[in-house]
Amino acid sequence: MSIILFSFLLLGFDPLKTLDDTSHPSVKNKKFPCPNCPSAFGQKPSLTRHLKYECGQEPRFQCPYCHFRSKKTSDVYSHVRRKHVNYKVFAVDIHGELVKNLLTKTHWL
Repeated sequence: MSIILFSFLLLGFDPLKTLDDTSHPSVKNKKFPCPNCPSAFGQKPSLTRHLKYECGQEPRFQCPYCHFRSKKTSDVYSHVRRKHVNYKVFAVDIHGELVKNLLTKTHWL
């Protein structure tokens, strides 16, 4: 028996056992499933936010420099940082509002 297999067995993990979705802890802990899609959430406010702003909704935020759109401002911010280097990081709400990014790179240091 290999040392790796022995270590797995000693820790109570059977590497030959297949895991189904219901046995995975990240799925078990998500007690609030979305009634409209396969998403599930660990907290009710997360499900409420999902239903209000994401599930079945068109992307609301757009990159100010190209046609990229997303349902989350954080995705637009990441896109701008990655694709439009040295440009100001912000998103445009397609409903007409400018969404300012209040975080600067110094917050991440």
